[in-house]
Amino acid sequence: MNTSEKKKNEQDNEKEKEKEKEKDKEKEKEKEIQKVSTEFNLKKVERITKKKFEELKEKTLKYDEEFPNKNFKSFVKVPDYDEEQRPIPVIFDTDIGSDIDDALALLLLLHLPAEDVKLLGVTTEYGWVGVRAAVAESIVENYRKDYEVKEEIPVYAGYTPVLYNKMSLWHTGNEGYGAYLNEKQIKKLIKEPYTFKQNKNSKWAAVDFIIKCCLESEKKISIISIGGMTNIALALRKNPLIIKNIDRIVFMGMAIVPHSTKMPDILKLGHSYHCNHSCHNIRQDIGAAMEVFNSGVRIMCVGHAVTHTWFNNEIVPKLRKMDSKYGDFNVVGLLLDIWLHYRSQIFHQEIDGTCPHDPLTTTECIYPSRFIKYARGYMRITPKGNSEFIWDPVNGNHYIGSQFRHPKIWLKWFSYSLLSKEQNIKQNIILKKELKKIKDNEQKKIDEML
Repeated sequence: MNTSEKKKNEQDNEKEKEKEKEKDKEKEKEKEIQKVSTEFNLKKVERITKKKFEELKEKTLKYDEEFPNKNFKSFVKVPDYDEEQRPIPVIFDTDIGSDIDDALALLLLLHLPAEDVKLLGVTTEYGWVGVRAAVAESIVENYRKDYEVKEEIPVYAGYTPVLYNKMSLWHTGNEGYGAYLNEKQIKKLIKEPYTFKQNKNSKWAAVDFIIKCCLESEKKISIISIGGMTNIALALRKNPLIIKNIDRIVFMGMAIVPHSTKMPDILKLGHSYHCNHSCHNIRQDIGAAMEVFNSGVRIMCVGHAVTHTWFNNEIVPKLRKMDSKYGDFNVVGLLLDIWLHYRSQIFHQEIDGTCPHDPLTTTECIYPSRFIKYARGYMRITPKGNSEFIWDPVNGNHYIGSQFRHPKIWLKWFSYSLLSKEQNIKQNIILKKELKKIKDNEQKKIDEML
């Protein structure tokens, strides 16, 4: 070996050593991030949230003195987006793949007008996150193919495990099959979720994607949260500055009072409203929910007080036939068929429909208060996953869905919007006419009373 070759070998060895050092540094960095970002001190978080809640409660008691002539409405509309904010940049954070309503919500979101919403990407959470990502990707990629969408819509498997919960993981056992995955692929994604291609073996990919979107977007973003809040909580921990560029989180879950209790017609200042029926999405990661609800970000909750419409009209059999020219529709149709067979087996009777919780939540994110009125205030999540709410009509940054207006009109609009983007355009025209007619009739009644 001559001198030049020897020198070259030495240089190559040095480069390899440098690469190894860099890899070691990255591993150490990853360990440090994990250590800082995933620890959860229940007592500390509970103490902070409880103290803040009591302070806010005391503040609301002074409103009668501060605003003596103000007649506060108990249920109000959530502020809409300014025109320049549209199309609204949205992240879709989901536990898609189990209950069908996540897939229905994603299909609806994809079919909404481009001038109203821009889907930045999809992040999955809870349990089999790799399988869930594959399900979401199947819908998204079929949609892109169907409508010749060139722009990428990335999908990432989210962070696991959760920060803190009190329940065991729940899966139907059917996750993945409706997305045309075979058993071998599903098993691999269950065992190695971050081999999902866009993650590139990183369990932080979804969290980092949320942070990246918040930091780089020229407009404030909205997050549709229709599962647990693990990814969102960790994004806020890892970079608290992102809160400045989050317009709102629209969450599927929570209510002021339990299922069995009638919603009060008038809310009282300084009164605590307890809901001892926690929703599945809160129970998935109670710790994450406690942190996100205490973060100061605006949150809209669309929960059991309003998500009670039953979807079993003529569109359901159309979906289950899977004979559309659109692939995204057929994928969701297969997922729906699997879900309804699963539910029928559990209840030992034919189940021909489902409750579209997540599609209504998605609707309210893009078109705030078109169908729902909210109680404005503060909601505290307890260590058991229950909630305590105080009404604050002046400064509250939590809006809890309490009154569902025009459910039949919404159901028709939602159902036919699933068929295609073209159908959504037609339904939007019909919807605007129907809502205008209702508004005119309401105004006519007011005029007659006066």
